[in-house]
Amino acid sequence: MKILGRPPAALLRAFMQSPALLAASVRAFGLVENPVGFLWNYLTKTSPASRCVRFRDGLTIHLPGEAEDIVTIFLVFMRRDYGFVPAGTDVVDIGANIGVFSLYAARQGAARVIACEPGLATSELLRRNIEANGLQDVITLVKEAVTNDAGGIVKFPVAANANTSIPTGDFDGETEEVRTTTLNEIVDRFELRNISVLKMDCEGSEYPILLETDDLNLQPVQAVRMEYHNGQVDQLSKKLSAAGLQMTEHTIVNPHHGQLCFERRAA
Repeated sequence: MKILGRPPAALLRAFMQSPALLAASVRAFGLVENPVGFLWNYLTKTSPASRCVRFRDGLTIHLPGEAEDIVTIFLVFMRRDYGFVPAGTDVVDIGANIGVFSLYAARQGAARVIACEPGLATSELLRRNIEANGLQDVITLVKEAVTNDAGGIVKFPVAANANTSIPTGDFDGETEEVRTTTLNEIVDRFELRNISVLKMDCEGSEYPILLETDDLNLQPVQAVRMEYHNGQVDQLSKKLSAAGLQMTEHTIVNPHHGQLCFERRAA
């Protein structure tokens, strides 16, 4: 039997040789109600039969049955890939999907979370997760596609998942028309004056979104934590540096994909 493509003994050695991964796995025992089952689902990349992960503090995350969602929960809650969120602050989550990071931010005490998710199926599950945890006053769902054009219309796949992006060519699946917005418009609409974290996971749309955001509307942003695609890191770094945000972390997953963290430079 192999797990994640490797024999169990090799996987165990990898865990023991990776303090961060081991610490994250141990952390699961203090966070979720069924840590053994959760870690098994993570290692085998399967979704729990209940399609739900329950935390010891009462937080509940309903899942669509996609294996990626268990991985996302592990990375956000256990490995803390997106860092910490200061209590009492505003957060913007672009590419919120089913709301894992939005729920994490709310759990850490964020005052407001603006969760942007255009997909029909994913946004419905995000809404369910907001309501299941009584977070309607904290998390605001914006069912729009964040792009570089406000007020436009795009066709977005109905059966979206964590890896779905706006189709650029022929698409055979079912789509629905979704309004587009911009980061500029979001900052203005919600009167955001101090965004502790701007989180982005939008499958390549990070470039037009950020590169065409006014520097003035990046001033409220204290930190950016994001995935990037297509490997064009220099463009993002130059844009954010001009707005006073310094790259503090660059994790390369492969030549075309990785994670970036930016923090506002001290005045």
